[in-house]
Amino acid sequence: NIDPVVKEVTWGDGGLVDTLRPATQFFGDVLDFESRSHHNTLFDSYDLHCRGKDCVDSEISETFECLEYLSRPWATSYIKKGNHDEHLERWLREANFKTDLVNAPFYLEAMAAKLRSIKEQNKDFDMLEWALARHGDLNVEFVPRNKTISIAGIDMAQHGDLGPNGSRGTVRNISKTGRKANIEHSHSAQIFDGAYQAGTSTKLEMSYVRGPSSWSHVHIITDTHGKRQMVEIKNGKWRARS
Repeated sequence: NIDPVVKEVTWGDGGLVDTLRPATQFFGDVLDFESRSHHNTLFDSYDLHCRGKDCVDSEISETFECLEYLSRPWATSYIKKGNHDEHLERWLREANFKTDLVNAPFYLEAMAAKLRSIKEQNKDFDMLEWALARHGDLNVEFVPRNKTISIAGIDMAQHGDLGPNGSRGTVRNISKTGRKANIEHSHSAQIFDGAYQAGTSTKLEMSYVRGPSSWSHVHIITDTHGKRQMVEIKNGKWRARS
């Protein structure tokens, strides 16, 4: 569900990424998991079925192709563990493959891989990494929960959905953890003390968005000295042109 204009303006030829050539990129919630989200109502599920969008492995294949497009050989790309990515494991825990024949083969294969990782005590097993690897090799690194990646004194590894001591994450409570951070999660750009929250690269009109919305197409850019700025995609542009 990436916005096609944001995709082109940011990662297309001559876009923001190829112009600024960052050494690292950080992505959050790369897998929307719309195909089998626990947020879907009966009507949402039937709509996805009618449009041929209810196959989990097809959505993962689309995600793989998107990440191939976004990654660069000269930049290290990180996928931060986030709540949408974890919807995949929640689906494995709660779904009944016997009543979901479209996804039954993938479900059983994924469940076998997950159970095997538990039996082998593979603490580094990442369900999304496993699912994407079935479609080929990606030039990305997967960041597990509770890992810190510090660049210029700023923690880049938090998605923003988890707050201190098990609380729900917000830009305000993450700002009080004692270190600067760049997060995403809420799809709305904010700055609160040392915490910067990016917007989203998705379409702004999604089925689960109701009422007034603060969603915005905003990236966080961090320089080598730790200075940060918000760059908003407006009217198909990321910067003024002469």
